[in-house]
Amino acid sequence: MKIDDLSRAILHCVDQVETSEYRIQRFTGTAFSSDYDCYLVETFEPLTDTGKTEFPETFVAKVTWKNEEDVLHNLKLKGISVPMTYGSEKLDEKGNKRLLFEQYISGEELYYAKESGYWIETGKLMAKIHSAFWGAGMIPFRSAITFQKINDAKRISVFDPYYQLGYENALQRLKNCPFTLIHGDMFPTNVIISDDILYFIDLHDAGRGPYSMDIGRLTGSLSTDSDSFFCPCRDEVYKSYYDEIKPLLKREYKDYLQDIYAAQFMEGAANLVLFLGAGRLETSEQQYIDRMIPEMRRLTKALAGV
Repeated sequence: MKIDDLSRAILHCVDQVETSEYRIQRFTGTAFSSDYDCYLVETFEPLTDTGKTEFPETFVAKVTWKNEEDVLHNLKLKGISVPMTYGSEKLDEKGNKRLLFEQYISGEELYYAKESGYWIETGKLMAKIHSAFWGAGMIPFRSAITFQKINDAKRISVFDPYYQLGYENALQRLKNCPFTLIHGDMFPTNVIISDDILYFIDLHDAGRGPYSMDIGRLTGSLSTDSDSFFCPCRDEVYKSYYDEIKPLLKREYKDYLQDIYAAQFMEGAANLVLFLGAGRLETSEQQYIDRMIPEMRRLTKALAGV
């Protein structure tokens, strides 16, 4: 079976398709629904016309940008556990949009992990990534989704003027944050625990950005069905990251926490704008908003030094 024929089948797959040569199944979101074009591919015959690359029988194919392929390559060179890539195919004339083929990492998402040790280790590994690219001078592209969230978050005062000061304080802190290579979507579903090794996956939003955005998203995401956070040990994760990054950051712990609060505020404000601007809400979405508002008020006060 030629790789080009398989690529066409992947691009035309809606949810799942199976033949005598392959099975293609689209990944769905764990915590939230997702329209991300990412597929699990199982082949029953050897692939041909792949050049010198030898494909495994099972791998992941995703529609993404060349930036993700470059980031995965650079992280591998730094010794970070990320999926191995098997090449890509251009989907536009300039070659920016790609169908990327990469290793399938089988394991448990950090999202489900109850042991604090895995979360604490994730904080340390994030610091390792950020340290390796500190200053982000070598990163030619920024994390577009991160700056889109920051831009969207400023509309939060339309729904409640109380948050205007919170937004202004958060924005000022993030402007003064050191930049580095950030994941851009550091949600606990994007860390896979496999054979006791933590793998970072889904780096399509990676790029240059304020260092605190990753740890802010990892620790600041509220559970979809309770008042708790997905991260069961936020203080420990804060400290594990800080202990590793402190020599480069050169900030006191209390100032570092303010950077995290700024990131968490932007994440929360962008989510509220998304939900509140959608009009009629599902019951679960309204419940999420009701739980998010007290946290946003806490962050607003914290950023004001209250």
